[in-house]
Amino acid sequence: TILILSGLALIILGGAANVWIFMISAYPTYLYFILMAIGLFNVLVGLLFGQIKSLWQVVIFITPFLGFYIVYLLTRPSEDTVLIPENFQGTAYIYYDQRNGIPQEYEHGRRVYRVPADGIVLTQSSLKEGVIDLNGTEYFIEDATHHRRRLHQSGSITEVTDTGIVQVIYGDCGISQSYGIYQTIYVGYPSRVLYDHNAASERMHDSIMHLRLGR
Repeated sequence: TILILSGLALIILGGAANVWIFMISAYPTYLYFILMAIGLFNVLVGLLFGQIKSLWQVVIFITPFLGFYIVYLLTRPSEDTVLIPENFQGTAYIYYDQRNGIPQEYEHGRRVYRVPADGIVLTQSSLKEGVIDLNGTEYFIEDATHHRRRLHQSGSITEVTDTGIVQVIYGDCGISQSYGIYQTIYVGYPSRVLYDHNAASERMHDSIMHLRLGR
């Protein structure tokens, strides 16, 4: 039957994928075990209820995948556009879930964050599922005439391919006890030390946050 054949195929595919993950010493994932579980479920249903019509077998087969896809759409991180002012270099901060922050702004279905000159963004948006879609985020330098120039992106200081241009280096995402969930973005020449946070810069950051939050 359709269920038995498709179930066996999923079990074989999931098992082979698990073996492959083990062979290359990659990070283990439950996804392939779930795939095998779905396959086993299909085989058992096919054996126990062998007289199910082909149409219903197809429905039973695709339902788990349809469910996973819906969950993915609901929980996947949003695709963001970050606009950085011209001549800005240093660390930009995005603080989420700020009651007095900027309302959510969308452009072509993407969330937009406008970094001010001081580099601190307070937004009412939430960090969806606590995840940043680094591959889906776009960064632009925007001048006074709203002309945009896309910035090159690097995953870390060790992945930089061109140190002669201003670019974005992914920062981190965390929770500040004082200000809540945040994301940092490093903008500048990678050949310079972007990760130096001395006491003076920390005091300036805290002063700006106190003014913004009215504390």
